[in-house]
Amino acid sequence: MFPLFLATIMARLFSPGDKFMSKPYWRIRTYLFLATSLHPIVDAMTSGGLGVAFFSPFSNHRFFFPFRPIGVCSIGLSGMFSHRGAMIVLSEFVWLWAPSLALAGVSALLKRKQKNLVS
Repeated sequence: MFPLFLATIMARLFSPGDKFMSKPYWRIRTYLFLATSLHPIVDAMTSGGLGVAFFSPFSNHRFFFPFRPIGVCSIGLSGMFSHRGAMIVLSEFVWLWAPSLALAGVSALLKRKQKNLVS
């Protein structure tokens, strides 16, 4: 429920001039809902930490997914600038940044194609 609540409140704040339930409002709300919802899912795919309390505050049980390809780097600059840190940054690129960039690219191409069809 938290992602839905947060997305609704923040969309209202970020689109004050737009009418409630307008297209810009829904775009912002959907983006914020997805970003807030996907964050704990990605956290559950990491190899460190205590797990994710998906059902907090109703349950303190923490979960990890069986498939955990994303490494967790130790906090601090020394951990980031080591061989292990470089491997973790690479795994984040492969599992997070590359798919995100591909999705953004496809979205931009579809938007451009739609704009050209309207013109």
